[in-house]
Amino acid sequence: GGVGKTTLASAAYAEISHSFEAHCLLENIREESSKHGLTKLQEKFLSLILKADVKVRSEIEGRSIIETRLHNKSVLVVLDDVDDLKQLKALAGSHAWFGEG
Repeated sequence: GGVGKTTLASAAYAEISHSFEAHCLLENIREESSKHGLTKLQEKFLSLILKADVKVRSEIEGRSIIETRLHNKSVLVVLDDVDDLKQLKALAGSHAWFGEG
């Protein structure tokens, strides 16, 4: 903490997000993951990026939905306050999950 990374990330996101087919700024990953779990985090991510109410029954299903729905789109994903590799893998496990861009 301390150097305004969230502020910088938010400003950069606001500046360039319009250039992508789908975009999402997901804040407080550490806290959300700790309080609600990775499946709820995936639901929030998918609902924001797809602009629809998405329900996820398991982390594996969430990964599959992310890849299936976003693999052909140019996507900007900003994940703030990730503190565990599991969080990153649950939301953006591979660049192959997303289209070029």
